[in-house]
Amino acid sequence: MTRLRRWPVLIALVGLVLLAVLLNGLVSSRPPIEVPDYGGVYTEAVVGRPRTLSPIFVQSDTEKDLVALLFRGLMRPDATGVVVPDAAARWDVSADGLRYTFSLRDDVFWSDGVRVTSEDVLFTIRCVQDPAYTANPDLATFWRTVAMEAPDDKTVVFHLTEPFSPFLDQTTLGLLPAHVLGKTPVADLAASAYNLQPISNGPFKLEKFEDMSVTLAPNPYDGGRRPYLARLIFRFYPDRAQAVEAYVRKDVMGVGQVAPADLVKVSSGAIYSAPRPTFTGVYLNLDRFIFQDKRTRQALLLALNRPALIRQALNGQALVADSPILPQSWAAAGDLPHYAYNPAQAAALLEQVGWKDTDGDGIRELGGQPFDFTLVTTDEPARVTVAQILAQQWAAVGVRARIQTVNARTLESVYFDTRLFDAALYGWSTTDSDPDPYPFWHSTQVNEGKNIGGWANLDADSRLEQARQTPDPAVRAQLYREFQSIFTEEVPALLLYHGVYHYAVDPQVHNVQVGQVLLDPSGRFQTIQQWYLRTRTVRRGWLGS
Repeated sequence: MTRLRRWPVLIALVGLVLLAVLLNGLVSSRPPIEVPDYGGVYTEAVVGRPRTLSPIFVQSDTEKDLVALLFRGLMRPDATGVVVPDAAARWDVSADGLRYTFSLRDDVFWSDGVRVTSEDVLFTIRCVQDPAYTANPDLATFWRTVAMEAPDDKTVVFHLTEPFSPFLDQTTLGLLPAHVLGKTPVADLAASAYNLQPISNGPFKLEKFEDMSVTLAPNPYDGGRRPYLARLIFRFYPDRAQAVEAYVRKDVMGVGQVAPADLVKVSSGAIYSAPRPTFTGVYLNLDRFIFQDKRTRQALLLALNRPALIRQALNGQALVADSPILPQSWAAAGDLPHYAYNPAQAAALLEQVGWKDTDGDGIRELGGQPFDFTLVTTDEPARVTVAQILAQQWAAVGVRARIQTVNARTLESVYFDTRLFDAALYGWSTTDSDPDPYPFWHSTQVNEGKNIGGWANLDADSRLEQARQTPDPAVRAQLYREFQSIFTEEVPALLLYHGVYHYAVDPQVHNVQVGQVLLDPSGRFQTIQQWYLRTRTVRRGWLGS
């Protein structure tokens, strides 16, 4: 009887063996796949040798690139431009919009192994608040109005004097290590050796700083995703042209800020592009009689063939701008009227206002004054070409624009500061993740801000003010949609196009991604922890992928 009982067991064992053999055959018959592996060195050409790697002192694009890889702030903008937690785990705002509370992550460490605490946050902001700090006056002016406290080493509370919805954008500032710099007077920080040999809290740390390059390696204490790349080497070049040539010669694997004219040169590699919050347009001095009727301003915009201008002057590498807020932004209005090229409609509007060519010289007049103005711009070749095309297109509807070129410093310090101009072809930008257009278009910004044309509209002011005071994103979005509707109707400036950032990378670098909008060129590194050069072969499981 005992032997008879063993037969079912033996049969079951034989069945299991046969099933294992069968499964193994199925697994081994499936082709292997390549997956990312660790290792490899990525090299990139950048312009200029950085003078500092401190988050509170950076100025150049190259410095910002490196700081973005080395340092975390409490928050950071994501691929869509929305501010999300970085060194913070979460945040909360009080109902009155005056108190912001941040809780820090447990897994963010400095590259020397010390954990990031609330003391680092307080120390960084105190440095910026200190009267001895002069590197970024706008940053200092803002933070000096903010009080703060740290109830414990993982919590920071900021107290604002009035509601300010774009506040989260200010907390993207990279943090400094209190345990390293805490005893250094703020007046001495700019000259500190730390600035070129920093202890960092980001995904990478500084490994080597040489005359012609800087090398970064993964921060072994970082609690985020471990980068696949073993090293990042940034090689310094004196200008963009030489940086592009280094990429063409394959001395490096990547180069950013590729100009439209250079895209053909780098076309053998992969080109990643994203819109940027950079705008080019014509500021109209609204104190001038000829620009005070909104129908005149509408006509000037309708007379412009902006797609043709972009093709002719910029090799097609820009996007027509219909709003001072990028269409990719959460604050964009999707149903704005578009001023498509329509010279007949432009002429009709000018006629309505009273601009007529009564003497047959091809230039319209009103009350004996010809529609003749000076268009001042910088002496950059591309900008001059744009100005020439604008003048040609306006001439077709009886408007004469006389082009005057000056250097950028003169345009800003002489013409803009004194508002001694008729119209100015100019480019402006913002690197803020918050789309708040207040600094550029609110009436209080006419004399001391960036409202160069002098637009003053009470309805627009009201929307901009309310949007700054409410923490509710849905309410803010609606207010900004209303502001854009007013802007589009009034046409206080002639928006032409916003820029596109181009990034050329060798095809051997995999999984490169650039976000929907690039607030700052350093944003191209948002997903660098997922980039890889090497792969390894694995077999796929029967129930797996």
